[in-house]
Amino acid sequence: MTAPVSIPMRFDTDNWTEAFERSLPVEERFVLRLAAGTPTLPDESEWKGLPDWTRLVEVLAWHKLDGYAYPRLSRDGGVPGLPETFIKELRMRHHRNAARAAFLESELAAILRALADQRIDAIVLKGMALTASVYRDPGVRPMSDIDLLVRQPREDQAQEIVASLGYRAGGPAASHDATRKYHRHLPMMVGIGKRNVVEVHRHIVRLDSPLCFDIGEFWDRAVPHDVAGERALILSPEDQIVHLCVNFLMDRRFSSVYSLGQLVDIKEVVASADYAPDWEAFTRIVDETGLHGPVGCALSLANLLVKAGTPDRVIEHIAPDLEADTLSRFARGRVVTGSSFIARDLVPAGKRYGRFTFARAMLRRLFPSRHYMLVHYGAPAGRLGLASQYWTRLRQGLRLVRSGAARPQALRDDLALDRWMHSLQRLTPRP
Repeated sequence: MTAPVSIPMRFDTDNWTEAFERSLPVEERFVLRLAAGTPTLPDESEWKGLPDWTRLVEVLAWHKLDGYAYPRLSRDGGVPGLPETFIKELRMRHHRNAARAAFLESELAAILRALADQRIDAIVLKGMALTASVYRDPGVRPMSDIDLLVRQPREDQAQEIVASLGYRAGGPAASHDATRKYHRHLPMMVGIGKRNVVEVHRHIVRLDSPLCFDIGEFWDRAVPHDVAGERALILSPEDQIVHLCVNFLMDRRFSSVYSLGQLVDIKEVVASADYAPDWEAFTRIVDETGLHGPVGCALSLANLLVKAGTPDRVIEHIAPDLEADTLSRFARGRVVTGSSFIARDLVPAGKRYGRFTFARAMLRRLFPSRHYMLVHYGAPAGRLGLASQYWTRLRQGLRLVRSGAARPQALRDDLALDRWMHSLQRLTPRP
């Protein structure tokens, strides 16, 4: 077991949250307050203008909070002053989420029954598990796919069972071997004519990641629960929070999409009455897995941005040494707004972030190998197809060069964020 971290955040959290809110556009401020449980109609003096209601819907959808917003803004008379067209749009999105959830539940039920027939245990992950255990309202949380954790070495058999129910492996064929070797899940299974995806996981992180740990105890702590009308397993509340935190940080390598919704997922588990975490057990799990970096970052931001309510003693035990300026840049550039410039997990987490590895990673990113092109762009039809892919890649590179020249500070900030997130993946507790 690693030694625990006991490093409080070195700034005034209340002042930080207030200053951060003031720096945001009006629509993001409204969404942030909604996620924190205090939605209020913008005041002219405080918010410097009313929101663009169309853009507000777009921001809510970006963060997977459009369905979440509807019951909170319409119940008990709603928030005075909200346009009826705005509420109608949220109602439509809430109902659409519920219809999508009903379809996914029917697919999941069939898969769980087929796995049970072969005595293959599966833990339901992410949206389907959270809807069943925490939200209880299928319209609140949008879902696009089905995620299942299966014990090794039966993941291949589970994949075959999913295929027998009308699914086939998606993505470039050249990527399948690498996915099977290193990825947390097998090649995604795309429903034939069903417009949904099933992912069979064997872990919650890549197998070659410094964050990888023995996931056997996740299975030992899994709890039975009714999901999609079937008796299934879901993660314990403690492991659920760990998984949500790790997933939050890994997704921030790319953009802020869904980020506030992911923090709200954490908040809802923390606040759950009958699915509440044991915080002593939780801190022990973080110590044993060594996931202080991603868990501490996500829980700190969940408390700061959406008022998740994680006890201060837990944050102080596991949080990395967060600085106000770094956290503000990260929250603005990868959480509330923004997307990565070029630095998308530039240096592999298993490598040291030094000048040599950085230069090598940049060369590979700008001048990719044929194998990289096959894995990320698909198998081309002959040399002409490969040349077309390289041309596409060259145009993307030229756009990045032009953007970098026009906004050099944005590029420098993005590289700094990439290095910071890299350090969180390799963070070790202080003795």
